[in-house]
Amino acid sequence: MTSGLGFVYWAAAARLYSQRAVGLGSAAISVMMLLGTIGMAGLGTVLIAELPLRSVGRARLVAAGLLASAGVSAVLALIYVLTASRLSDALGMLVSQPGGAGLFVLGVALTGAILVFDQATLGLHLSALQLWRNTIFAIVKIGLLVALALAVHDEQGLGILASWVGGTALSMVLLGVVMRLRGMPIAPRPQWSLLRGLGRTTLAHNWLNLGVQAPRLLIPAVVTATVSASAGGAFYAAWTVVGFLFILPTHLSTALFAVASADRAALARKTRLTLRVSLAVGLCGSVGLAVGAPLILALFGRSYAREATVPLQVLVLAYVPMMVKTHYVAAARVRRRIPRAAVVMIVWAVLELAAVSWGAHVGGLVGVASWFVGAMAVEALVLAPMVWSVAAADQRKGGRT
Repeated sequence: MTSGLGFVYWAAAARLYSQRAVGLGSAAISVMMLLGTIGMAGLGTVLIAELPLRSVGRARLVAAGLLASAGVSAVLALIYVLTASRLSDALGMLVSQPGGAGLFVLGVALTGAILVFDQATLGLHLSALQLWRNTIFAIVKIGLLVALALAVHDEQGLGILASWVGGTALSMVLLGVVMRLRGMPIAPRPQWSLLRGLGRTTLAHNWLNLGVQAPRLLIPAVVTATVSASAGGAFYAAWTVVGFLFILPTHLSTALFAVASADRAALARKTRLTLRVSLAVGLCGSVGLAVGAPLILALFGRSYAREATVPLQVLVLAYVPMMVKTHYVAAARVRRRIPRAAVVMIVWAVLELAAVSWGAHVGGLVGVASWFVGAMAVEALVLAPMVWSVAAADQRKGGRT
């Protein structure tokens, strides 16, 4: 739902705003999402595993996690606002004025909190709340995008950022109404003591999350900073479309972690299931996306189709490597090999970003896509043996017996 409406959102943004504004706005949102992910401090992932094991105090634990994540995220956002212009003129442009800076800080704080909430719903087996919130968010931000385009004519992408932040805030308010109607607590008193003892686990999960999420969130910003804001807008269109393809293995592996955390004996069987579904659906989707790339990108505009068709067709080749990566992470979480997996993912994240930066310098958008796919392919070859061993574990055991 979120990915489908997200496509509508960015297609509308491409029609209502200049390609330069889309590049700057998408870069700001990418950085905002990254800082919110870091600000989660691993709490969202920890809650997926911890909440099913607790019978009391769960609402207070979630409340403490939301506030802690919002606070850390806000601090990170302030640091970014003060240093962004030194990193890149393009990245610092949107937050150089007080209005943009304040909006950005608020957005990062809300993002950190809401990401924790979304993952907590999996641990509570209340994922319908996540569906409600994300659907509300996706619809509201489209409405705000159109309204702001008519009211504010800017080339800095401020309207895009404002619609995203406003949609996040309103989704939280409207979700609170839904929860109240269902008789759920919406503002429990946080019990900070419940977070004690989770520090080491939380830190490990945070590094692992950072290693997994950083490339996906930073690559559009890297393109904007190293190529141009206009090229960043075109690339983000391709990145958004291929992200719709990547969403299946990403969320299937997250669900795999949530289910197998409570039933580790089912890990191998569930891994084989999610791999089969990901492969069958993903390969069909990859072929359709590669063939239909020009028509899909034309919905954004002619310049997007002209500049981003080939990069999108190349990015599709990263599907299978992405599938291997997400299942490696899920298996490592379930088997409690989080510190080791965190180191592995951080190393690969650095290599992915380095490959993208080099590709941008030597080949523009096609270079970015080609070097990214190459890095992902090598990564998958390294990680595949572990994924295969997890998927085949109970079959080998059954053969010996």
